[in-house]
Amino acid sequence: MFGRISSVFWVARLGPKVVGHLLMNVVEGECEILSFAIEKDMRRRGIGRELMARALRVSAPSDVFLDVSESNRAAIALYTGLGFRIVGRRKRYYPTGEDALLMRSSPGDEGDGS
Repeated sequence: MFGRISSVFWVARLGPKVVGHLLMNVVEGECEILSFAIEKDMRRRGIGRELMARALRVSAPSDVFLDVSESNRAAIALYTGLGFRIVGRRKRYYPTGEDALLMRSSPGDEGDGS
C-alpha cells in the first residue's frame, strides 16, 4: 500500500474543532506511531480508539511500534486493548526522567480492534 517510506497524519474533529491527532511513519514493513493525542476534555469517547484502530488497519500487515510514558495508565490500557504488548523500555527517555515503555502490535496479535 505504501512506498518505501511514508508518513500518515490524521486529525479528529468535532465540528470545526480539532480534538486529536495521530502521526505515524511507515518504513518497509514497520510502522511507528510518532505522535498521538486527544484533547483532555474529549477523552473516553472512543476518538482515540478509532484513530489507533484506523492506524492498525491501514498499516496491516506491518508491525506497529510506539512508546508511552510508564505512568500513562489510560494510554497503556487503550493500547493493550488494541493488541499492543510491552516489548521493551527506554530508561529516562522523557525530559522528566521517566522511562518510556516500548509497545508493539504485530499481525495476528489479539485485541478487540473496536
